[in-house]
Amino acid sequence: MIKIALNVTISLYFLVWLFIFSTGGGTYSDSNKESIEQSIRYYHSIRDDLNLIVNYVNEFKADKALFPSESELIGWVEANQQIENYVKNFHIEFFLGDYPSHVVDELGFPDENSYVISLWTGDQHLYYASWLELNSADVSVEEFGIARSNSGIHVLFSLLLLLVLNLYIRKTEKSMPNKRINSDSL
Repeated sequence: MIKIALNVTISLYFLVWLFIFSTGGGTYSDSNKESIEQSIRYYHSIRDDLNLIVNYVNEFKADKALFPSESELIGWVEANQQIENYVKNFHIEFFLGDYPSHVVDELGFPDENSYVISLWTGDQHLYYASWLELNSADVSVEEFGIARSNSGIHVLFSLLLLLVLNLYIRKTEKSMPNKRINSDSL
């Protein structure tokens, strides 16, 4: 009974991943390639604008030996022709202390003279954390779904499980011959 249950479970696991792999579900397939590439271009545009803002902050600090105020930073963003209009419409915050909890929770607490630039897009926070030089708008294809290689690994893993299970069951069946209970010995 256990043999049948294990074979059925592993076979179902194999078939599900084989289906996902063959149909491109949850992967970087042709059907959603254009949408993913459009999203990546959007994030990279924000990344580039956020890098311009970071350069401004760093140059301001180098020239004046202090950081700009949040209002100076926002004024510079609004006046800069290189910054996309939709980025100008984001809610921009500049933190020199009392950092956003979502950033500290993810990256740990910063060292001295660190800062965070946060952009609220209306549905998510994108940010730059100076102590790690991390721009959260720098995304890749892998961050938009399961890669085909991951699905392929699941298919191969389930095949390997089926093979090992069948070899184990055959070995145990050979080492344990069927014992018949003799009614006379009872």
